[in-house]
Amino acid sequence: MSALSFKNEMVLGGGFQSEFRPIRGMRMAVNANLNSQNTGQVNIKISSSEHIEIALVAVFSIFRAILRKKVTENKSRELLKRG
Repeated sequence: MSALSFKNEMVLGGGFQSEFRPIRGMRMAVNANLNSQNTGQVNIKISSSEHIEIALVAVFSIFRAILRKKVTENKSRELLKRG
């Protein structure tokens, strides 16, 4: 947990961190942070010696990029409708 002063406003934050092995030969670390201004981040790190798990990480990364692009396009459309 942390506290800081930002633009004369007190901001409180907290985080979660965990590392585990979901299957043999694979290690996963999860780190999440959130503050009182509803901003934060989630980090997932996966390490493996198996090719299948590496492929799953690649698919997840591609899916995340597509999802971000779709969200950005939707925000752009909303701004055009308003403006």
